[in-house]
Amino acid sequence: YDSPEWKNAWQNWLRGVEAVMTKNQIKPEDYCIEVWDEPHLEDAEKVINTCRLAKEACPDMRLQITFGASRHSQATLDALIPYVDIWCFWGAYFNDAKFRAFQQRLQENGKTIQLYYCDTNLRAPLYRYYRMHAWLGWYYGVDDLGLFTYTNGPGGYYGRGSWKTCLGGGVVYR
Repeated sequence: YDSPEWKNAWQNWLRGVEAVMTKNQIKPEDYCIEVWDEPHLEDAEKVINTCRLAKEACPDMRLQITFGASRHSQATLDALIPYVDIWCFWGAYFNDAKFRAFQQRLQENGKTIQLYYCDTNLRAPLYRYYRMHAWLGWYYGVDDLGLFTYTNGPGGYYGRGSWKTCLGGGVVYR
């Protein structure tokens, strides 16, 4: 990470994706690249750096980041504003008044806000998850909703909810 070779490879990969999209007449507003999915707190510097490098390489490419239950500092979130276009937040973020002010600031800057839940436990509160999800999105004034459910498959993998293991029996519904 962070070597000249790594930076070159990361930026050239993004340029390659952009070139394929352009060749196939897919406009930047019709796709996005999710740079990070639920990054860990200790990766804050990497998160900022990879997003900055991505935006430098492809200024017109829409970049997305998804923040899960780990709460990154306000300084980290602020540092990402120039680079990230689509901000996807786990639903519990919206219960925080300070976050709501940040959400408003993002929207005033033309950023897209998404609310999502991704429960992996069959004991999840179904009322909130299935009945209230759309209403919460409306109430919080988000642009998009994400609702993800992981159903664990056979094979003795109790608790495994990773989409990367679908060939082992898991199924993902979006």
